[in-house]
Amino acid sequence: MTGNDADLSLVVTLRYWREDDVWVGKCDELGVSTFDPTLDTLVTELREMAEDHIALLQETGSLDDFLDRFGVNPEPADTPSRTCELPVNSTSDLVQFHKLRIGQLTHSA
Repeated sequence: MTGNDADLSLVVTLRYWREDDVWVGKCDELGVSTFDPTLDTLVTELREMAEDHIALLQETGSLDDFLDRFGVNPEPADTPSRTCELPVNSTSDLVQFHKLRIGQLTHSA
């Protein structure tokens, strides 16, 4: 993707699982993780952490390098969200795909 004036977004994978009496969550693409006794609070916290991580990368001017290094490709923000249904049982991870708006970049893939 070449740089332009379009707003971009990044779809990240949020994964949740139980460990003893807490829920653990991790964003696969960004490597951020957290834990909480309740799933609802964990989901909110992990989404906020992912958004904060992207914002910090943008503020420091290192988002383009991060995306290139890890092969993560942004897409136009107006791209329709995709859904995926995965079978889940009580011992499996719960998986969500979350779209983060990242504004304008000069990213090139």
